[in-house]
Amino acid sequence: IYISGGNNNTVKVKRSYLSTIRTGSISTINSDKNVIYESVQTGIYALATHVIYAQIDAGLNSAKLQGSGRLTWWGLNIYDASFYRSKNSSTDFALDLKYQRSFSGSSIANRSADEMKKNGVSEAQAILWGKELASLLPNVEPGQTLTAIYSPRQGTVFYHDGKQIGKIPGLDFSKAFFGIWFDPNTSAPKLRADLIGRGCPPPIFNEACNQ
Repeated sequence: IYISGGNNNTVKVKRSYLSTIRTGSISTINSDKNVIYESVQTGIYALATHVIYAQIDAGLNSAKLQGSGRLTWWGLNIYDASFYRSKNSSTDFALDLKYQRSFSGSSIANRSADEMKKNGVSEAQAILWGKELASLLPNVEPGQTLTAIYSPRQGTVFYHDGKQIGKIPGLDFSKAFFGIWFDPNTSAPKLRADLIGRGCPPPIFNEACNQ
């Protein structure tokens, strides 16, 4: 069985169930069907990851991973985050979030607005930006990704599983949004440290850094 993801990307998965069907062993068939399902899921996730990285790489004109980490809340895994920098620009960067749980787009937007307020954004402005985010962010399921790519020319461009879903221009929004993860007063300091690693935070924060 083959799954095509476009651009000549093809994932091959196991067909071992075909021979076991002839044996009449239902338990074996069911077992092999599970193997097939798991193989298909693995193939889909691998292909999706390739597509998403390709989009980040294109958006940053050649990307390099700086750091990654996982956000947990009361023992629950929320998402895996990865921070990318451009190899050819000191200003452009991307944040990729691979979700481990289901969330509605509106809940993600509302939480983002709340985190902005914690970092000093006025309530009125946070509400406006929260509404903008709610208008473009989709619901997400486990394994799906939301990606935000920043460049001074475009502002913040958002992607869902590698497909562009909208953008919000302006440096002020970008600083408030990415500040959820990179502001020194973030509510997730361990994740911030994991993302920055031994490098520097995004330059839009004007934070002194000796790399």
